[in-house]
Amino acid sequence: MVALIALGVLTLIVVTSMQRAQVDTSLAGNMNRANRASGVADTAIALTARKVLDAYTTSHSIDNMFHTVQFGTTGGGEYAVGIYDNDYVGTTQITGENGNDSVDHDLIFRLVSTGALGTTEHIIDAYYQIQPGSGPSAPPDSSGIGAMGLCSNNTDIAKGNTIQGADYNLPAYPCSGAGCNGADSGGPAHAGLSYNGGATADISSGTPGGTPPINNNANIDCTSWETFATNAGNIAQTTYAASSGPFNSDANAFGTSASPKIVLIQGTAGENVKFNGNLYGNGILIIRNCQAEFTGTLTYAGLILIQDEGGGIKIGGTPQVFGSTMVLGSTVADNPVEIDVNNNNARFRYSTQGLAKAAQAFTNAGGGGASSLQVVAWRTIGAGSAP
Repeated sequence: MVALIALGVLTLIVVTSMQRAQVDTSLAGNMNRANRASGVADTAIALTARKVLDAYTTSHSIDNMFHTVQFGTTGGGEYAVGIYDNDYVGTTQITGENGNDSVDHDLIFRLVSTGALGTTEHIIDAYYQIQPGSGPSAPPDSSGIGAMGLCSNNTDIAKGNTIQGADYNLPAYPCSGAGCNGADSGGPAHAGLSYNGGATADISSGTPGGTPPINNNANIDCTSWETFATNAGNIAQTTYAASSGPFNSDANAFGTSASPKIVLIQGTAGENVKFNGNLYGNGILIIRNCQAEFTGTLTYAGLILIQDEGGGIKIGGTPQVFGSTMVLGSTVADNPVEIDVNNNNARFRYSTQGLAKAAQAFTNAGGGGASSLQVVAWRTIGAGSAP
């Protein structure tokens, strides 16, 4: 009898130990999945924060990232990360924000990252702030402007049909004749000519091409463009003064495809700065307080900025400009900015590839510096649905 009782007690101990082991194993498994789900959420939020920083580095704006969700897999799990502006935390409005949570004002953004491993989820809610690099700010976003933007309220354009908003790939250099025309990339078309309600353009003949051909309510931030043009001119690698011209074109003077540069043409209102011969260029070309006259063919990839009173560009050959041209100049009725092109085959074309040359030139000149991210706030919500 004693033996039977001992056997029963032993059996009970064994069963209890096995049940405890099963519970411990289950708890360990749950903890392992929770830790792995946490790792998925953590990795996902870091990847997404980097994407937002890259968007800022490319376009100097993060507005188009808001209200998007990044999906993916990492560490054996799946993730979804929502991107938001920081106008509100719960129901409290952030000081300085205007309640429009699709427009950034302070380079602070919110990420809500959900990492999932099977049915186990981990959620992180964090706020990041972009710290712009040292040196002048990068160019404002040109995608909403298209081939040519006007901040001047007095611009004369000789031939409207020379302005085209289709997104063109760059031609292979060196090129000649039709070989310099480039080719439509097939990407989304942009506006041909854009300006704010207060700006005006006198087009002598022809109509710009683009989607739309003319956008007269473009909401261009002219103050940011003026600031950028001034800052970029301050770090230009090459400066031409009106008093020391005319100049014979140098194949490398206006930047090469491999090494784009910022070039400033500086004059006094009413002066002409003359360049003889054909010219290739890549980068940022700033024409300040003068009219730049090119007697031959100009093939340029990048950003052209026409700044201050009485400025302009006059081209006698067949120019092909790939990128964007911004007119920032005149407010004087009898002293307009002149876009004087004599040839119907000339083109000012929008080009994503051309604008990449402008961004590269800005970096080459020491502008911008490397922007970085700073964590402003971080909390773990745990399992459940994102707020």
